[in-house]
Amino acid sequence: MKPVLMCRDVVVDFDGFRALQGVDLAVYPHEVRFLIGPNGAGKTTLLDVVCGRTRATDGRVLFFSHDITQRPEYEIVQIGIARKFQSPSIFPFLTVWENMELAMRQDRRLRSVLRAKLTGEEKEMMAAQLEKIGLLDERHRLAGSLSHGQKQWLEIGMQLIQRPQLLLLDEPIAGMSAAERERTGEWLHEIAKHCAVIIVEHDMDFVRRYSKQVTVMHEGKVLCEGSMDEVQQNEQVIDVYLGRSIPVRSFSGDLIKKSPLGMMQGCQTHHSPYQGGLQMNCTQNYKIDQVTEQTLVVGIDIAKRTHYACFVDDRGRVLRKSFPIFQSKEGFRQLYEAIQEAMQAFGKSEVIVAVEPTGHYWLNLAYFLEEHEIPLVMVNPAHVCRSKELDDNLPTKHDAKDALVIARLAKDGRFLVPGCCTRSKPICASGARSKRSSARNRRR
Repeated sequence: MKPVLMCRDVVVDFDGFRALQGVDLAVYPHEVRFLIGPNGAGKTTLLDVVCGRTRATDGRVLFFSHDITQRPEYEIVQIGIARKFQSPSIFPFLTVWENMELAMRQDRRLRSVLRAKLTGEEKEMMAAQLEKIGLLDERHRLAGSLSHGQKQWLEIGMQLIQRPQLLLLDEPIAGMSAAERERTGEWLHEIAKHCAVIIVEHDMDFVRRYSKQVTVMHEGKVLCEGSMDEVQQNEQVIDVYLGRSIPVRSFSGDLIKKSPLGMMQGCQTHHSPYQGGLQMNCTQNYKIDQVTEQTLVVGIDIAKRTHYACFVDDRGRVLRKSFPIFQSKEGFRQLYEAIQEAMQAFGKSEVIVAVEPTGHYWLNLAYFLEEHEIPLVMVNPAHVCRSKELDDNLPTKHDAKDALVIARLAKDGRFLVPGCCTRSKPICASGARSKRSSARNRRR
């Protein structure tokens, strides 16, 4: 069988940094292929090369044996490759029906656009597609008023109305509820009856349920391919992505289960108030698959005087919107009480707190949490910048929104664990060193 897509030794070099280092990939008709791997593995870059958004430095990309490596984006769309990005790209002030109408494959020249009129066949096609994605009854609603999951479905529908032969999806279930994820997973195999599908995904539970063929990428290369069962048994994949199990403590401090917690590579080492420091460049990568339904995930954006905290569940749904925490014992005590109240209100028995380490201001909070036996993990600041889950998808300095991003990164298991041992005396409670000690350091 002739492959729909063939990548041969594809290399992408960004001024000396090789995002892709000789990727070989073959995708066949009616196949649902999942691309998984740690952040920075090159998954999204590979999709960018296939759709023409990024030019390959070396190698070839073949679509039904035709070389499309140097073709522009609009030509690649016209020959039958559709791409959905991670954030929904819809027209929020137009109706669902109008969004689908704009996505129809038509002559886009000015004179043709001014005279364009939908035929009866095209209207039936649009109605059928909206029925498949469950939005036929919502066709007169403004697209901006849809739920996040419905927006994702609408954009996928807008790609499918163009009748592609290859559909590229980047984290299509991000932000969806459990029911929406299940429906999307079933729908993907329905889509595969008409075109091949490549999906970049981090949710391992979703990948296990709906994958047949998985490609694991790491550091710009294909690490291995096969079924999910085969991939899970690969020692290299376990070390760099899936991870190994270590004990996790419950809110009461008791060991509750063997759960994979651990390291991300690529973070700089920070000073720690604990002996042993932070083992941030460990060769082992202990990765969490997914927090359980019993876990309360707390994301905290650290600042000099006022931090912001946000509570989410195992699906990333907000349980408590971002609220301020003052850098003081009283502020930390209020956080502890808020965690207790949330766990009781939402029936949670476990908790994990994630922070983005900023300077030394997180150290007092770490000491407080360690005293109360609350697990502390850290997210990579670079990942926070890349993972802003905002409407405009642009970097922001809004600490309240950053707290939500941090919580969702932790929910997905993208964090590291401090190598904490015996406590040592923390810095002063205000979060800043005393004037006397600062003056002494300057004299030295």
